[in-house]
Amino acid sequence: MLETTPTKAGKLDYIHNNRVQYKWQLVRYPEDYKYSSARFYETGMDEFGLLTHYDD
Repeated sequence: MLETTPTKAGKLDYIHNNRVQYKWQLVRYPEDYKYSSARFYETGMDEFGLLTHYDD
């Protein structure tokens, strides 16, 4: 279970950065991947209308 904020943040960073890894190269920046929540955490904009911040 992801009980601590640093653990949650670390897991979220891993998920967001997975698309930019050399192996995948799906996008240049995590927030550029259409279905990633990285843009939400960068800008606060939720274009899908279903995201909440992990600290909320």
